[in-house]
Amino acid sequence: MSADIRTDHSQNQDRTPKVVDDQFTAQQNSLLSQLAAEQASLQQIQSQGANPFDDSHPDNWLPVYVHAKLMTVDDAFMTLGSANVNIRSMNVDSELNICHENSDVTKPLRRKLWGLHTKNQGAHDDVTSAFTGWTMVLGQNKINEDKGLAPFASLVKFARASDSRTYDD
Repeated sequence: MSADIRTDHSQNQDRTPKVVDDQFTAQQNSLLSQLAAEQASLQQIQSQGANPFDDSHPDNWLPVYVHAKLMTVDDAFMTLGSANVNIRSMNVDSELNICHENSDVTKPLRRKLWGLHTKNQGAHDDVTSAFTGWTMVLGQNKINEDKGLAPFASLVKFARASDSRTYDD
């Protein structure tokens, strides 16, 4: 009887890799098709004269609206998606976020993004050093904007109608 069980078990093992391989291949083919469609779309945009990778031109300081939000907490927890962290987004609106607790992903991502948005001037683990770097980038961008020059880096101050602060918002 135990020989029959082992035989059946080994037969199941022989089938499992084939099923997994087929599922992986189908998923891989689907992703490759999606990638090809995205590349074709990008080529069409570029053929019409647009360059989505072009940096801001000195005379073209336009605000960019990005709906996605990324939150990292203590280089361990991360959430990324369109939802605000409030009742409406979580229970009413059609929003989607992913989250995880993996510092092997979160910390390098935080460093990469902070470096990207500050030209590596604010990508420090030490909070004081990061704040100093961010302040330098914000100041340099303000100077560049006033002089009609290109941004130093993509980090800019929040637009505010007034410098006064209230608890109304």
